[in-house]
Amino acid sequence: MPKPHSIDFVEKVINTMNKLADVEEVSELFGIGVSTVYKYLALGRKGNIPPKKPGPKGGGRVNLIEFADYIERNPTKTYI
Repeated sequence: MPKPHSIDFVEKVINTMNKLADVEEVSELFGIGVSTVYKYLALGRKGNIPPKKPGPKGGGRVNLIEFADYIERNPTKTYI
């Protein structure tokens, strides 16, 4: 999951968009999607740019039976 962008980054995107007025150019410049630029512009118009809370960390649980089967089928792909 990608990390949320900082408030400074969002403000830079909004300021650059106000200068360039080309959504595709700004999205390429910052390496973000066009829809993200539009979302940041909407936040800028509201005057409310809160940082996003990070999502949950970590992955899902490993099924130990499936993992043991994988190790048996692929003995050279694991280090013991």
